[in-house]
Amino acid sequence: MDVRHLRTFAMLAEELHFGRTALRLNTSQPVVSRTVKELERDVGVTLVERSARRVSLTRAGRLFLARARTALENIAAGTREARSGFSNDIDSVRLGVLIGTAQPFSGSLLTTFQKAHPLATVSLVTLTERTLATALTERHVDAAIASNDCLPGHLNRLEIGQAEIEIFVGDGHFLSDRTAIAFDDLADVPLVVPSPDAHPMLHDRIRALFRHKGIEPDVAVVADDILQMLCIAAIGAAVALAPAYTGLQIPGLVRRPLSPRFYAPFSLAWMGSSRVTDALCEAAVSASATGQHAGDGPDSG
Repeated sequence: MDVRHLRTFAMLAEELHFGRTALRLNTSQPVVSRTVKELERDVGVTLVERSARRVSLTRAGRLFLARARTALENIAAGTREARSGFSNDIDSVRLGVLIGTAQPFSGSLLTTFQKAHPLATVSLVTLTERTLATALTERHVDAAIASNDCLPGHLNRLEIGQAEIEIFVGDGHFLSDRTAIAFDDLADVPLVVPSPDAHPMLHDRIRALFRHKGIEPDVAVVADDILQMLCIAAIGAAVALAPAYTGLQIPGLVRRPLSPRFYAPFSLAWMGSSRVTDALCEAAVSASATGQHAGDGPDSG
């Protein structure tokens, strides 16, 4: 009996279906069936009742399940403790990203952090402008990357760079052959922009840019995160305006600068200092110093 047997049995107890269990474990149904039979042989009793129509746990199976889950929880806790001791007491990090994982600076920050703390587990949590302050204040996340406009004054912050607002179009769009795109080029062009419900400040900022040029934007689609916006642009349904991670590539998508160019400052924000926030700040500073943020701001050439 090993962890594989316990994990397979616990998953089967949740699904009560060999096929679905195999899918969740990324294996085949015969492997799941064989693993459960091996476990029953080791335990010495039948744990699972099988029939053509249903799968259920025997009384022995229900009793064993409680112990199996406890064992798996203990193994997971022991693994976390061992990892935290090896990675300078940092076990896990919950990092908020305001407009999805494609937003600027998330990739370079995570790459630098994970080099310094290779065994720490990082969870990315997608936030909106409306949930940002609560998530940080109530410590649902350790820190978050967001544009400065969205950050309440009571939060700690470290500015990590200037993100360019760019134009994204499908490679067959009539604007795709331009080296730069002016606001006048976007008059009467269907646009996809950040949702006013999820990101009211960013939405209003983009509208204000157009109105400053005397243009009423044709907002055809709104989306909650950048990847949604870019996929919509890639299929030709609308033109996207957004800040996005410099290295991001999507088949069929072309990115072009605005003319004149426009930048928005982004910061790492957190509520109270901790080992995790200190490590994230160190990673952010290191990424900037080594040029890993290159291409995300006006000094990138």
